[in-house]
Amino acid sequence: MRAGTVETAASKVVVLPDSFTFEEGALIEPLSVANHAVARAGNLAGRNVAVVGGGPIGNLVAQVARNEGARVLSRIQPAPVGSRQPVRLDLTSNAGTENSARLRDARSAAAGFDVAFECVGVERSITAAVESIQKGGRWWWWGCSASGLRVESWAGSGP
Repeated sequence: MRAGTVETAASKVVVLPDSFTFEEGALIEPLSVANHAVARAGNLAGRNVAVVGGGPIGNLVAQVARNEGARVLSRIQPAPVGSRQPVRLDLTSNAGTENSARLRDARSAAAGFDVAFECVGVERSITAAVESIQKGGRWWWWGCSASGLRVESWAGSGP
């Protein structure tokens, strides 16, 4: 569904080449976010990577990371999303019904993932990202959060 008319400054408009569909044009911004996220994480070749969130950003981050050589790529979905399925991911999980330990064990990453990308921005998904990484692992926060978000500093630190 497209808006009939939208007014904005001409300097903010980029004309799509004739070879682009509107759907392809709509992916430019989310794909640039995903590329930026993965680039910030450094070399992912052969690394165990978890992506928390299966929306447009999470799904694109997962695909870009896999394209960069991530060895084990998993999407931890914070809540059921109906019939949407990730594309070409090694393993998916529903954080609403499965815990991070089950996901790590299923992919021989029992100590945790090297890198986790949080792409949702809610407390539960941030906790899932932190709990999924190994000691010394890194997590990247790409979800947009409401004010007043609380993240426990002990999350993922173990007993």
